Amino acid sequence: MKYSKSISVALGLLATLFYIIVPIVPAIAAPPFQGPPVPNKPITLKDPCAYDPNNLLRNGFMPPPGRDTPYGRVVVGWEPFIFAGAPPQFNAVDNEGIDDVPGTSQQIFSSNTFDAGIRQTVTGLKPGTYYWFRLGYSLAAKSVDGPNIRVDTIGRQVGVDPLGDTDPKSSNVIWGPAFFDGKAAVNIAAMTMLFVARSERATIFLRAIARDGSGGENRVWFDAVCMEPRLDLPTVTIPRPTQTRTATATLTLTPTVTPTSTTTPTPTDTPTPTATATLTPTPTPTGLFSGGTGGIAGIGAILAIVALLIVGAFLVMRQRIPEGAPANPVAAYARYWIPATIGIIILIALGALVLAQPNISNQTARSSQQPSPPVTIIYVVYVIASPIPTPTLAPSITPSPTSLRQAAGSTITRTSTPPLSSSSQVMATVTRAPVQTTYSTLPVVPPPSDRPAAQHADLNLGLRGYVATQGSLALLDLAGATDPGGPQLPSLFADNRARAIKALYQVYNWDWGCNCRGKPIDDPEVTMIGLAATPGETLYLPNGGSDIMNGFRALVLYADAQRITFKYTREDTIVGGYTLHVEGIAVDPNLLALYQKSNAEGRGNLPALRARQPFGTAQSNEVKVAIRDTGEFMEPRSRKDWWR
Repeated sequence: MKYSKSISVALGLLATLFYIIVPIVPAIAAPPFQGPPVPNKPITLKDPCAYDPNNLLRNGFMPPPGRDTPYGRVVVGWEPFIFAGAPPQFNAVDNEGIDDVPGTSQQIFSSNTFDAGIRQTVTGLKPGTYYWFRLGYSLAAKSVDGPNIRVDTIGRQVGVDPLGDTDPKSSNVIWGPAFFDGKAAVNIAAMTMLFVARSERATIFLRAIARDGSGGENRVWFDAVCMEPRLDLPTVTIPRPTQTRTATATLTLTPTVTPTSTTTPTPTDTPTPTATATLTPTPTPTGLFSGGTGGIAGIGAILAIVALLIVGAFLVMRQRIPEGAPANPVAAYARYWIPATIGIIILIALGALVLAQPNISNQTARSSQQPSPPVTIIYVVYVIASPIPTPTLAPSITPSPTSLRQAAGSTITRTSTPPLSSSSQVMATVTRAPVQTTYSTLPVVPPPSDRPAAQHADLNLGLRGYVATQGSLALLDLAGATDPGGPQLPSLFADNRARAIKALYQVYNWDWGCNCRGKPIDDPEVTMIGLAATPGETLYLPNGGSDIMNGFRALVLYADAQRITFKYTREDTIVGGYTLHVEGIAVDPNLLALYQKSNAEGRGNLPALRARQPFGTAQSNEVKVAIRDTGEFMEPRSRKDWWR
């Protein structure tokens, strides 16, 4: 036949293309920056995974009756948060659940718009390990004088702070996509997340977003939440920040009745941490044209398209040759080759531009809501022609200085690697320079604390925690007798003036039976206040109590980088006398070092301060204080007791 040779050549080329394209289809099908797969079901937990004892989330099956909070009842183990707008109501209910009968769940509801949710901080994680969690049931509906109607105006969203901070607005929180399809409620792909732990703590956020406040009540139910490590994935190296401090100090600790003071030298330079933690996730996924297997597939795709254009142009040219045409078809019909040649040049140029882009790693945490585009030539051309976006990597963290442990009579240049934690972030904005004072120890009246101070909820207020509450920001005139020895809060500051109360809090009770947090203390209504402060201003031991030995007024029963507990007696317990908790501050590094040394040596001696002796600086524009008398939390707004 006239064109048999041409057709044979064309069929041969098409067969060759078939064997080129088939092997690269899987690579083309995967979108750029494809990270580790996000499973839609547990790997090791047994369904219903919320009930599995190995579930890392406490009470993931949302059992009622919950506990009281300022916003309503919340399932034990979870905390409410308000992201924006007016707070909705919370309730732990025995309906609309999914993993038991009749079903239990955490409900969030309001007749107005709202943006709120619940959170839980998981501890004991291994930095660099992948973890997976899923919100198995999230129902959104509106009720207008009748049954629940599923709507598309209420979104659900999950997020994680891999540093364990509890602020949902923190830049460290990794949020998945907000899901507004009201028809779906069970095992929604967008409610699943895979992330890399960057510290030993991580906070899981379950968020509800109601956008329509017109008519009826917006309702959301959460249930069946589970979390587990993904040990099948390789770990990620988390570089820890390093910092160098140079200081000269002499600490002389004398376990005698007469304390020996030592002078803290004036620092010649403010020690400022400069290290930054940079997270490098591995394995490093490759894009379609970023080298490796994906890059080879991209080159193969370009060659396949070029070959198709050549064959198409050849066939078109041959089919349109009229009778009596010259023997040289290329010369006569060059106009068919010119467009094909231009197209080939453009494709090769675009491919070269894409191949010139640097390799880009995927984010360490990725929601499962990343569908793969259909495998078409249009998609391949689109990827070639589109610039490769640079993903937003997890933000770097500049942690605060940790304590400077100093040996007696030595000059130390110390490099430490503090863990990445929520406290690192809090302390990142303030430089903690030593205050100009001296610190000494006093012998403690035995016995010492019956457990490690950091794990004692009476000494370390961070274990109990606290929650914001509502009420008057003015001082209260309460009836009853007045103890002249109570701590006077105006003397906490250099100007010795009463500071404005910025916020009110309720400290959580402590259940010594389970050694766990209980409900917020509501008698008195307020057990902690936030006082207005200037970041960096010096803080002093408030006047109060009496001479406990040689002019000293209080012992330091506990201290860490951002909190301190004073006792206005020499007992290592809060049972008798006044106790003062000060939170959200920067404790002086030399005082902290002395406390840590004394604590490590058995607490036979502890740091002691004189009245109005400086102990640290304000961390922000608010300093939180709580007062206890014989162990009981007192009303800190009482004018006659603490504000004379």
